[in-house]
Amino acid sequence: MFKEILDKVGEFRKNMSFTDILDKAEKLEIIDSADKWSNFRELRNSLSHEYPSNEAEIIKDIKLALDYFMDISRAYENISKYIKSKNLLD
Repeated sequence: MFKEILDKVGEFRKNMSFTDILDKAEKLEIIDSADKWSNFRELRNSLSHEYPSNEAEIIKDIKLALDYFMDISRAYENISKYIKSKNLLD
């Protein structure tokens, strides 16, 4: 999603790492914190790659995901507002 938004505003380059994309999104005030989004991504990776036998780690990550839910929800609202304010919808 961030690549597409940055591309629409002329800020995306094919050689950008995900960290670069998040940093640019933060500078453009699309998101409030690149670090926070890195944490969201790490959690997603952990949840999707965790082995079923490691129940304690899975439970810990699910609890963390619930804690992150409000942050992600607010971020979604802010991203939607940014898209509308820049008239980026086709």
